[in-house]
Amino acid sequence: MPMNRTKIAVSCRFRTEGLIAALEREASALGLNPSVSLIAEGAAPPPDSILLLIPDLESLFPDFYYKLLPMHCSEIETRCNAVIEGIGTLVDPHTASGGRTVISTFPYPVRLGTGIFDHQNSEGQLAWTERLNARLLTFAESRREVYLFGLHHEMFLYGAERAYRNSASYYRGARFSPAFERRLGAALARLLAAMLRPRKKCLVLDLDNTLWGGVLGENGLRGIKLGDKGEGAVFRDLQREALQLADQGILLAVNSKNDEAAVREVFASHPGMVLKWDHFAAHRINWTDKASNLRAIAGELNIGLDSLVFADDSPHEIELVRRALPQVATVLLGGPPVSRLRIFRSMPYFDFLVFSEEDMRRKDHYAAERGRAAARTGCTTLEAYYRDLRMKAEISVSDPAAAPRVAQLTQKTNQFNLTTRRYSQGEISAAMNSSSRAVYSLRLSDRFGDSGIVGVAVILKGPDEWELEAFLLSCRVLGRTAEKAFLSVIQADCASAGAAYLCGDFIPTGRNGVAEPFYREAGFKLRNGRWSYRNASGPIPSPSWIEVSRPSSRRAG
Repeated sequence: MPMNRTKIAVSCRFRTEGLIAALEREASALGLNPSVSLIAEGAAPPPDSILLLIPDLESLFPDFYYKLLPMHCSEIETRCNAVIEGIGTLVDPHTASGGRTVISTFPYPVRLGTGIFDHQNSEGQLAWTERLNARLLTFAESRREVYLFGLHHEMFLYGAERAYRNSASYYRGARFSPAFERRLGAALARLLAAMLRPRKKCLVLDLDNTLWGGVLGENGLRGIKLGDKGEGAVFRDLQREALQLADQGILLAVNSKNDEAAVREVFASHPGMVLKWDHFAAHRINWTDKASNLRAIAGELNIGLDSLVFADDSPHEIELVRRALPQVATVLLGGPPVSRLRIFRSMPYFDFLVFSEEDMRRKDHYAAERGRAAARTGCTTLEAYYRDLRMKAEISVSDPAAAPRVAQLTQKTNQFNLTTRRYSQGEISAAMNSSSRAVYSLRLSDRFGDSGIVGVAVILKGPDEWELEAFLLSCRVLGRTAEKAFLSVIQADCASAGAAYLCGDFIPTGRNGVAEPFYREAGFKLRNGRWSYRNASGPIPSPSWIEVSRPSSRRAG
C-alpha cells in the first residue's frame, strides 16, 4: 500500500524554488513521500498540511536593518511585538483547524548597521534578534503542534557570509545561496521526520575502531586509542555522544566479534572509557555473525528489528546486515576518526520533538525487566509469578499532563495495537477536551519499579455504544495481563454511561498478530462486522493479581 503524501505548505516572502526542491528530495530520501508547495503570502494553508513558515525580518521590520539606532526602545518593542503577532495571525487559525506548523528562527544580521558598537548596545540588532527568537520559542511552547526550526543555528554552522545570496542568487530574488538551500532542505527534512515517524529505540555499537581506535585482540588494552589526546580524544567524544543518547532514553547495546573477558577488562579498567558495562542494555560479544546477534538483541529487549540502529566501521559487516536484516537501520562509520565522529553526530534516527518522563527512565525500565526475568525463573506457575510481582495499575481519563506520552505511544507502538491509528499530541489533546471522546491512559508499576504510562485507549462515545478507536499496550509490558485490567475498567465505564455495547475493530498490519485474539478471548462477539461486547452480559473480569486504582482526574461517561 503506498504511503500517504505528506503535504508541506511553504510560506515566505522570497524565492524558494531551490529550497523546495531540496526539501522534497531530502524528505523523499527519508521515506516521507512529500508534496511541497509554495503558498501566497498571508494565504491559509490546507488544514491537512504542515505549514513551514519562514518569517523574513527584512520584510516584516525593514527598519530593523537600516534605522534601528535612532528608534526609542519602546518603539522597537512595539514593532517586534507586531512581528510575533503577525506570525500568530497565520499560525493560530491553522493550529485551530488541527494543522501543524514549523517556524524558522530569525538569523543574526550578516551586516550590523552600527558596526562594532552593536556589540556594546543592549538595544542593538544582535540583542533584539536574540529577544525575537526567545519570543518565538515562547510562542511555540504555548501552542500545540508548533515547532521551531533553528535557521540561525544552521547559518552559524555553515557560515553566514556563505549562506546568503551570491551575485547570481541576488538577481534571481532568492535570499540564500543554492548550496545553503540544499543544506536547509536536508535539515528541514530531518525535523519533519522527527515529527512524522517514531524515533529508533536502540543503538547497537561495534567496539573495535568504533568505540575505541584499534583492534583489542591485536593491540591489547594498553594499545587501543582512547583518551584525551589525538585519535583517542575523538573516540572519547564519540562515547560521550553515545552516552548522551542514553541519557535521552535511547537503549545502547554491544555487537562485537571479540573476546568477552578482554572487553570486560577494557570497560572495567581503561581510564579513557566514558561508557561503562552497565550503560548497555544488551551485550553480544562473540564470534557469531552480527545479523544473528541483532536478532537476539531485539528479542532480549522485546523490541522490533526496525527499532534498531547498527553502527560499525566495517563495510563488510554493514553490507551483511543490510542484506540479512533490511529492517535494521545501519550506519557505516568510515574514513578517519574525525569523519566517523561527524557521521555519528549526523545520524537522523534519534531526533525528537517531544520528550517525556518515560524516555528519561527507559534505562531503568530495562534494568527492572532483568529483575522480573530472574523472578520468573523462581516461580513454578504464571499466576504465582504475577502475584509475586505485586502489580499496580493506575488508570486515568483525559489527563492533560499525559498527552505527550500518550501521543508518543500511539506513534511508536506496533505489536499490541488493535488499530495502529497514529495521533499527534494536538489530536490527543483535542480528543481529551471533546465531550464525545475520551482518552484513557494506563500506568503500571510493580515491586521492581514504575513502568510509567504503557497503555492507551481512545474512545468514541455514542449513546448506544462506545467505540475503541484505539487500544494499545507498550511492548515492554506484554505478558503481564495489564491489558485485561485496562479493558475491564473501560467496559465498566461504558456500562455505567448507559451504553449497550463496547465495540472495536482489529486491523491487521503484519506486525500486530499478538493482539489478534484479544477481543475474542475477552468475550467480544462479531456483530455487524465488528467486535462487540454486550454490557448486559456482565463485567469483563480483571486479573485478581493486579491492584487497580483511579486517580481523581475526571472520568468518562
